[in-house]
Amino acid sequence: MTSSAEDIFRTAKPYINPSHTTGCNIHSTKSHKIKMSHLTYYNYPGVGERNRQTFKYSQAVRISDRIECSGQGGWDPNTGEFYKEINAQIDQAFANVDLALRTAGGKGWAQVYRVNSYHVPINNEALEAMVRNFRKWMPDHEPLWTCVGVTRLGEDDMRVEIEVVAHDPK
Repeated sequence: MTSSAEDIFRTAKPYINPSHTTGCNIHSTKSHKIKMSHLTYYNYPGVGERNRQTFKYSQAVRISDRIECSGQGGWDPNTGEFYKEINAQIDQAFANVDLALRTAGGKGWAQVYRVNSYHVPINNEALEAMVRNFRKWMPDHEPLWTCVGVTRLGEDDMRVEIEVVAHDPK
């Protein structure tokens, strides 16, 4: 069920929120792009586009040399199906963060300097999976990290949500 971030990234198109039209430069393309001079919104195909249409939010936004990602869960990025086991959800959430960053033109986890993670439940197994993924995805640096236990996340089967901020100088 794991989708290759690189496969999805190759087909990703930026989405720029059409509700932000005041003072905007409008560019017409197949994806109906509207670009604010300082914000560009991005959604990867599959779940990213579905969530944009269903819940009216984007997966990432570029603000100059910074990329911020909305919370990524342990869903298959093509189907939206959640893994049932917490380790698998956390592993996939990390892959989805990488996908969102790359969709926004970044280089992935190497540029991440801040991580916020939300867990249902928060326990040693979840913390160990987070640290294991930090070591895998960011072997050369240690970002800022806030880790919070919560009673519920955005969808019934979500057990983790990870949001990040990355620095991507052009």
